[in-house]
Amino acid sequence: MKLLRNVLQSIGLGLVVLSLNLSSVQAQETVQKGTLPLPEVNEETNMISNWRGGYPLPNSIRAWHYNPDFVMPMMEVGQAVQNSTLSYRLQMMIAAIVSSRNNCIYCLCSSLRALNDDGKSDSLMITLQSKINPSDFDNKTGSALLLAEQLTMNPSESSYSVENAINAGWDNDEIASIIFLVSYMNMMNRIAISFNLAPDESHPYDQDAKLPITRCDKRLQ
Repeated sequence: MKLLRNVLQSIGLGLVVLSLNLSSVQAQETVQKGTLPLPEVNEETNMISNWRGGYPLPNSIRAWHYNPDFVMPMMEVGQAVQNSTLSYRLQMMIAAIVSSRNNCIYCLCSSLRALNDDGKSDSLMITLQSKINPSDFDNKTGSALLLAEQLTMNPSESSYSVENAINAGWDNDEIASIIFLVSYMNMMNRIAISFNLAPDESHPYDQDAKLPITRCDKRLQ
């Protein structure tokens, strides 16, 4: 459940375990012109009745509440995407690549914080936000990261990257898991960008930060 607690909690997938009173957590945001305001969510309208974790509901999940029927299926898809044989580290690296290519700092900061917490170096964070050079990684990892980049930047030309991943030793189920994760992250990036989601209390960051970035949490800067 590590992925759920880290990246996906902040971008809308986390299910955690302590109680949260939502009656007073939603402050009014200043909404930029051309940006939809986030729905107010309280104890009665919150579709995730068991949301917990010591933080208010992430803004990404609040956005989903424009269509309440959409919320729980999205949670279930997120859990299914996470439930693969791909390692936690690789999933975070893929999430960072996709989010940085889409310039989605909201989602990028979730994966970077997870990698920070896992003791990964700043040089890795910068490498993930740069054009992927497979030789910077072992053969299998490099092929997976290149596939993530290609599916995000030029999906119609991704067949070479799929073949490269097969040749590197990934099996069909693992490659499918990479494709599903990349596709899901791209969707989440577009939701976050379209709603211009403000930082969540659980992962504050500088909205004006420019890539590459290594630390998102203002409390660490």
